[in-house]
Amino acid sequence: MLSPIHIITISLGVAFALGLFGNIPKKVSAGIMLLTIGILTFISAQWAFALLTGQVETTQIYTAGFKPPYSINLMIGPNEAIITLLINIMGLFGGVYLFNTLVNQGKNAIVIFLIFIMGLNVIVLTQDIFNLFVFLEVQSIATAGLIVLHKNKYSIASGFKYMLATGIISGLLLIGIVFLYYYTGTLNFKYIIDANPAITKGGSVAVFLVLISIILELKIFPTNGWALD
Repeated sequence: MLSPIHIITISLGVAFALGLFGNIPKKVSAGIMLLTIGILTFISAQWAFALLTGQVETTQIYTAGFKPPYSINLMIGPNEAIITLLINIMGLFGGVYLFNTLVNQGKNAIVIFLIFIMGLNVIVLTQDIFNLFVFLEVQSIATAGLIVLHKNKYSIASGFKYMLATGIISGLLLIGIVFLYYYTGTLNFKYIIDANPAITKGGSVAVFLVLISIILELKIFPTNGWALD
């Protein structure tokens, strides 16, 4: 089976290639984007099938040749496999639906859409809180780009509002992550949970900052008033 790490490598590789070879026709670029998301869907589907049928167990994927807390790692279990499969299926349908719009907007919009789908996948798979922050930012920037696909005064105002709110939220999240690292000495979710930072006064503040940032970022009612556009 293809490792889930290839969700990142394939997406980034195709995105860079589309940007590097600027003479590729826009419809061909959009087709390559759909094919790439189809491959991501296949990776998620094979893992979902294997995990649900008991062929494999929950798997950790390590990077840089080291294990946590000295490297970033991904984890795929039944929940992660199903959620990423749903993300990629909806991404594939969304890409088909937006095909003409993305082609008309050009290659940058096509790349943004692909990076958007990749970012959502990594948010689900990552086991490192700073890596989560990085890909939340990637996904936020891509979302702002998708908001302004149709350029008018409403979409531009909405995009600006989204970027402003996301910037403030990201600042709170980053401060929370810094405090979590200070009190736990790690960025890995498992080790953070084992350290139980909420039992200390400073650690509880860090946990609060992270949680409130995630709630605001998810735009859950009633904290989504700024995102109604």
